[in-house]
Amino acid sequence: MQVSSFADLQNPWQHEEVITDAERYFDSMLDAIQQARSRVDLDFYMMELDSIGERFIEALSAAVTRGVRVRMVIDGVGSYEGAAEIAQRLSTAGVDIRVYHPLPFTWKAFRWSFAQGSFLQKLVYFSLQVNKRNHHKLCVVDGHHLWTGSMNLSASHLPKDKGGEGWRDCAVHIQDAAASETAQRMYQHWFKADKNTRRLGVRRLWTDFTRQQRVFKRRYIIRCLRNAKRRIWITSAYFAPPQSIVRALLYAASQGVDVRVILPARSDVPVFPLLSRSYYKQLVDGGVKVYEYQAAILHAKLVMIDDACLIGSTNLNHRSWFHDLEVDTLLTQKKSIEALELMMKEDRGASVEISSGVKFPWYQRWAMRCVKQFRYWF
Repeated sequence: MQVSSFADLQNPWQHEEVITDAERYFDSMLDAIQQARSRVDLDFYMMELDSIGERFIEALSAAVTRGVRVRMVIDGVGSYEGAAEIAQRLSTAGVDIRVYHPLPFTWKAFRWSFAQGSFLQKLVYFSLQVNKRNHHKLCVVDGHHLWTGSMNLSASHLPKDKGGEGWRDCAVHIQDAAASETAQRMYQHWFKADKNTRRLGVRRLWTDFTRQQRVFKRRYIIRCLRNAKRRIWITSAYFAPPQSIVRALLYAASQGVDVRVILPARSDVPVFPLLSRSYYKQLVDGGVKVYEYQAAILHAKLVMIDDACLIGSTNLNHRSWFHDLEVDTLLTQKKSIEALELMMKEDRGASVEISSGVKFPWYQRWAMRCVKQFRYWF
């Protein structure tokens, strides 16, 4: 199927609900888990042993006691501080849990990895694979309810008065019978090591387990950026794009497309604002409007092209583009697009627009040049 824009997608989800409130997001998932009848599948980059993590451990353990099949994957870097304890507690409760590529020094988590072999073989393997991470954020309940976006299982997303850090983020709750197929494909790969997982093509949920899927996704996004007719609105928590994306954005702007990019003024990864700023001059001089969000840490990942929006775990950086496993979905319903439009307009209102004559102090320019040399790893 050859398509040139997000809007060409012909099979939207049956029901889409955009969620920007972290409390509502977590409550929605937990309510569904507590009512689950047959199975719960979770796949998250980060799960922390905080108030949110404890609630999920309790809910998943209770689901198993009701006879629900629960499977889960967490990442060995994103969840490294508590990976072994989380895996131990959930495994004891009957959850089928795996830790993706534990860090070499977190040997207690090795037993829950996908890797086979001796301790030494695993140590060598994880040392070689340390740069490849599972960045997914996905939950599927009973094959009908699906949640994805950029929120991890972490209290950081909660408001400050609820013990969190008030991160600005976004997710979506989908209700559709096709969620069952999504869960089946994801866990065929994870638990059966199926390296021949078929390419998703232009579907509603995109993964990049294989090189074929990754290349297809990259080319498709670039083609859609270059074929935008009216607007490209982007929110990216960690912005350090390859030049193919930069060229596509500049081309769209030169064709009169409204291209706007919202980026964080501060980040949980302190080096990233410096790295992102190294792109500002090229973008602004080329007609792209760039905004720095001031109100909180911005963690959302959105690419809106005309009247459709890609939402998920993918950042516009080299790490998402070339290294990590990501999952995203395409939203096309009018209500969803309107909700995301409102969010992005609010975020621009809480941002500072970068002017064409912006100049950074010499020491910051020097730091930006230094950091940019390592962009392939960010």
